[in-house]
Formats: sequence, C-alpha cells, structure tokens
Amino acid sequence: MVRAAIALLCTYLALKLFQFFFGGRPGFRDVEPSFVDKLRQGEPVLFAVAFGLSVPLVLWSNWYTYRSSTRALEYSTDCYGRLRALSELPQVQAKFDPYDIFEAGVGAESIAVDSGQWLKMNPALVTKGLADKMRLYKHRYANLARQGSRLDIRDETEALKRCVRPNSS
Repeated sequence: MVRAAIALLCTYLALKLFQFFFGGRPGFRDVEPSFVDKLRQGEPVLFAVAFGLSVPLVLWSNWYTYRSSTRALEYSTDCYGRLRALSELPQVQAKFDPYDIFEAGVGAESIAVDSGQWLKMNPALVTKGLADKMRLYKHRYANLARQGSRLDIRDETEALKRCVRPNSS
C-alpha cells in the first residue's frame, strides 16, 4: 500500500512538473490560479491520469519481483545441492577449481536465503530445502559414479558449469 502511494505521488509530481513547464499559457507561472481555475485546467484529470499510470506499474512490479525471487530461490537451491554434493563425483570435481566451487556454493546459499526472506519464508524452511537438495544430489551423484554413464556425467558437468559460471555461455 505504501509503495502504491509513493508511486502515485511521484507520478503526480512528475506530471505536475510537466504541466507547469509545458502546459501553461503566457503569464501562467506568475499568478496562482483559484480553486475553480484549477478544476477548469484539469487538476482532477491530472490526478486520475497519475493514478491510472502508477497503480498498474506498482502491481506489475510486485508480480515481477515475486516471480523473480521465486525463480532465484529455485535456481540457487538447485545449484547449492549440486555444488555441495560434487564430492561424490571426483572425476567431475577435478575439472573445476575448488575455490570457484566454494564461492559459487556460498553465493547460491546466500541468494536462497535472501530470496526466502523476500518471500517471507521461515529461514528454517529455506535451510531444510537446501539440505534436502544436497542429500538428493549426493544420492544421485553416488549412483552416477557407480554406474559410470558418460552421457549422464557429461550432462551433470554442463549443469555444474552453469552453476559455477552462470553468465557464461
């Protein structure tokens, strides 16, 4: 609610400044118009336009922020589990710098905690989700190491590359 009020006020002030500089006739800035003149000049219409512009913007930004935080939580939880369970795949672990793995794991954990806080989740629930993902991938990687499927190991290596260096292609 506060964000909507702030957005409305800022939009209204921006439109008011635009009206002040570009909407007045000669001598417009010299005399303060009366209340009736303000109504005739479209003050309620200006407020309605400001309201119409700011409310959808606030609603969209809330939706987008919620969506991006949810996706960040899912992605970082998945990467955290993959990175912390990497010791089960020593042949893949040897391909990565240990410091990069550590740094990416700490970063994924931090992003998961921050996203969980924004989503107003209980921190214990986020920590439990991280531990569950780690156990899932430890079990999966142990099975992959026993089976030795090169195709599956290559796929996991590619997924780990995306976790360690998310912005590289």
